[in-house]
Amino acid sequence: MNQIWDLDAGFLDDELLTEQMRLLSGLINDQTNRDKRLPAHWISHEDALVVRLNQLIAEMRLRDIATPEYQTVYEGTVIWPARLQEPLKDQLQRLAERCEQGKKGRIGIPSNEREIWANYRYSVMARSHNAFISLGQQVTSRQISFDDLLLEVVHATRAEPYQPDVRNALQQMWGYVSANSYIRPNEVENNELLAEVQLLAKQTHSEYLLKSTSLGELAFWC
Repeated sequence: MNQIWDLDAGFLDDELLTEQMRLLSGLINDQTNRDKRLPAHWISHEDALVVRLNQLIAEMRLRDIATPEYQTVYEGTVIWPARLQEPLKDQLQRLAERCEQGKKGRIGIPSNEREIWANYRYSVMARSHNAFISLGQQVTSRQISFDDLLLEVVHATRAEPYQPDVRNALQQMWGYVSANSYIRPNEVENNELLAEVQLLAKQTHSEYLLKSTSLGELAFWC
């Protein structure tokens, strides 16, 4: 059965990232016996599959890997599968095993709630300020478990971002590299601001930004 990963594309190594892109491109573009090739819980969720493909492409472009063009996303509400192919913690374990073989993603495997939150916080902020505040408080007060937090942030980042919140998230991300930037963040579009953050994060080796899911996945939405 074909495996479609649920974790952010930033956790996948280059080889796995490319394999996923090819798999999803094939499932989307070739409808021959697609229901037999799709994991059962993904059947009737093809619109979400397109979003997932675009997230993979965004991450590949951040890593300067050749990609196809983004696919057009359905303009209505995109419904994602409620089920997972395997628990997220098991997916992390499989990625950790690949890391031991030297196959590492852009983002390291988180070992606690604070690390998960550091990875996903700006992706959550770009979608819901209230969720950002609530989850941040739960992490700080240790009121949410590792598994529950991981599930929350993965589901949160499946939603289309809210552009004013994207702006806020990008401006905060820009703050980490502002000393090396010559743009005025209030005077450029979101896509230009993210491109600047991506460029400077790589040039300055900004550890915090380079382990952030938002650095890659927001590019498609901007």
